[in-house]
Amino acid sequence: LEAEATPGGHALTIDADKTIGPIDLGFQVCNLTNYPHLFGFFDTLNVDTEPSDMSFALSTPTFEWGSRSLDAVFASPGSKTSPAFLKMLADIVRFNWLAPEVLQNRDAWHDSTLGVYLSSRGFSAEFAQQYVVPMTAAIWSCSDEEALAFPVVPLVAFWSNHHLLSL
Repeated sequence: LEAEATPGGHALTIDADKTIGPIDLGFQVCNLTNYPHLFGFFDTLNVDTEPSDMSFALSTPTFEWGSRSLDAVFASPGSKTSPAFLKMLADIVRFNWLAPEVLQNRDAWHDSTLGVYLSSRGFSAEFAQQYVVPMTAAIWSCSDEEALAFPVVPLVAFWSNHHLLSL
């Protein structure tokens, strides 16, 4: 079932431009731990799969970083000595440590969005803009604004189930 006029969510393909062609923005990564039946379905259909890690990367016109290696983490010049970037890295660790509180006290966070959660816990703007919002937007094929408006309880449940709250 689809609520919108155009299929979206995990089944979203857009035409980037005529030179690139269609790009799948939907469901692209799966793992055997979370999707054993999907892998069985793929096997039945003889669909090839490709191993993937769950690394994260962000590239903007002014900034770049990734989680695959230390060189990727500090890809942007000056990031090793940038207080804001180092605070963002500390906020990643702090978020991964704090976020399970949302699942332990679902009633208290039931009506809260990701944006409300980030604000209430004092996470930095860099953490939001360069990590958690783009990661959420990528996972759910949505805009940054929609990511911040996403209910925090199912979001944290997804991250927990997919081992995204660990380094």
